[in-house]
Amino acid sequence: MLKRLSVLIYIIAMLFLSLKPVGPKIISIPYIFYLQHFIAYTAFVIVVAYAVNNKQVFYTSCSVIIFFSGLIEIIQPRFGRESSIWDFVANCLGVSLGILVVYLLRKVRWRKHQRLSYKVSINW
Repeated sequence: MLKRLSVLIYIIAMLFLSLKPVGPKIISIPYIFYLQHFIAYTAFVIVVAYAVNNKQVFYTSCSVIIFFSGLIEIIQPRFGRESSIWDFVANCLGVSLGILVVYLLRKVRWRKHQRLSYKVSINW
């Protein structure tokens, strides 16, 4: 329940941050907003992976995240924001990196589990 709640909270936060009117720029680094999109969607995938145990459901959720990202980009102009294909590209790259990170983390965890179970079976 708590895992699914974390996904819901992240979705609400993403909607709020993506649709609220743009305020004054605090940091004036060129193209920093693409990095922000990239990091936000990488984190989104990791949060979903934390909540989902089934591989098929995880990959379907990642597809839904990409659809969600595109939908947000389409409706942003209605909220006084600018829509950009490059934001969508950064989001998709973030999802891709998130999938890679989750894959690598699960692979390392699986290998660690294998070594531990192997050691336990030898001791018995």
